[in-house]
Amino acid sequence: MGNCQGTTGTDVCTNGLFCVKKTVTYSVAVKAITFKWDTYTKGCASVREHNGAVTTNTCYDIGTTDKGTYKTSSRDCYCQTDFCNSSTSIVFSVVTILFTMVYF
Repeated sequence: MGNCQGTTGTDVCTNGLFCVKKTVTYSVAVKAITFKWDTYTKGCASVREHNGAVTTNTCYDIGTTDKGTYKTSSRDCYCQTDFCNSSTSIVFSVVTILFTMVYF
């Protein structure tokens, strides 16, 4: 896997490669409580890994699994700009902090 945020090194996404962030969301329901978490894998790609199609600057919902109380969903996001697939944006972080300070 490549380094989408790097500027030097042998694993930097260059030469027309897209940065890709693969997100898998897990959800487990136990009685009235639902636990939800995400896992992320970042790398470089020239084609969409799940079907070999040409990548674009967008996200693709890959698939979902629903086993009743256990659910997963997969999403791949491709982009070609610096820091484009960060897990949180600076603007979102600032808005969240301001909202928390004002309302709590």
